Amino acid sequence: NARVYHRTDAAEDRWYPFDTYPVKVLFSPDELLVIAADSEGTVKIFDSASGKAAVTADKDHAAQAEIPAKLAFEPISHEGRLEDLSVSWDGHYLMSCTASQARIWDLSVGRALTQPVVREGESFDARFASEDREIIMAGSWGIQRYDAKFMEKSGEPLLADANALNVCLGDKEQLAIAQTDKNTVRCVDLKNPEKPPVVFNSPAEITQMILSPDELHFGVRTAEGLIVVDAITGKPSGPVHPFAAGAAVLRFSGDSRQLIAIQTDAIHSISLVDGKATKLRHRDQVVFSIFIGDARDQFLAAFAISSGSKSEFMTMVWDLSKIDQPPMELPHDDLLYVAGFSDDASLIVTGTRN
Repeated sequence: NARVYHRTDAAEDRWYPFDTYPVKVLFSPDELLVIAADSEGTVKIFDSASGKAAVTADKDHAAQAEIPAKLAFEPISHEGRLEDLSVSWDGHYLMSCTASQARIWDLSVGRALTQPVVREGESFDARFASEDREIIMAGSWGIQRYDAKFMEKSGEPLLADANALNVCLGDKEQLAIAQTDKNTVRCVDLKNPEKPPVVFNSPAEITQMILSPDELHFGVRTAEGLIVVDAITGKPSGPVHPFAAGAAVLRFSGDSRQLIAIQTDAIHSISLVDGKATKLRHRDQVVFSIFIGDARDQFLAAFAISSGSKSEFMTMVWDLSKIDQPPMELPHDDLLYVAGFSDDASLIVTGTRN
């Protein structure tokens, strides 16, 4: 099932049943709907006021539901595994994406507004544009804007002839970066499509790339190390950082002043101001996994297992505005499976096997 917990009153918890494991659950912006997708491509949309159950003395189980879970609309089925599910900023539309299709649903009536948009080739990203009632889709076939209501193309596609290997859309929807061959990244101005792309040619094959929140820099990882690139000029902003060649995860801080390179045994912060690399402080002999950040990327949390004579489990939390300070350590008695920050980053919740 999918479950919604009330912050202070357990009697207000809600349960929504599923036949299979739900893989994504989200609220509509007005919180009147609970939208959940399962592993087989079915989306169920529930009335959030339903699903109330009486709380018994056994707090891990609920008695017969006082208000049975009620579907707001008929279930939505898809061919293939769902890759993404998102709601428009105004709450009017739901977008569901598989590897080859995108479809828009009207949340006021629960029916599809259009036939599925089918694209040949691999899709990398799809999102609602925040200012316009448009959708931006990116894939190996290029970058295309669509009218959100009718799913009609808005303008010509960008990079239609590039056969992109990867595309990252910027959070500000001003810029996109596209890897067009093993060693080349093009920076595309989404607001001025007539402007020629800025090109960066890497000295080695690119294996990973990421765009900063302010869209002024991007990072590329190669076998030789990590390179920070100025997105305006296409020139490197500093030296190659060889220690980060094996980084499993790259992420920018929310203020776009640091690029964090995460490895299994070390975490480094690279300053975009002076290019200096700093290793985040932590105890010796630990192995990291499960990395999360808060909504503004001010904090970084990582699950750590000490590899000394006695295994210890903990979550380490760094304040990225104070990278010279050691992390806060939250001890666990078992393996960590999931963690998350509250919206204001004042709380972190962690879940283990028990």
